[in-house]
Amino acid sequence: MKETVTLRIGSDVLSLIQEDGPVWQCPINAALRKAAGKSDA
Repeated sequence: MKETVTLRIGSDVLSLIQEDGPVWQCPINAALRKAAGKSDA
């Protein structure tokens, strides 16, 4: 299940993530999951 949230991040970080194309939410989700100590399932 996915939810819509507002998240303020640095423009430099967002630019780096968006370099891979229009589906940039998946890399953010994976990075947050990893930081939380969860597997990327």
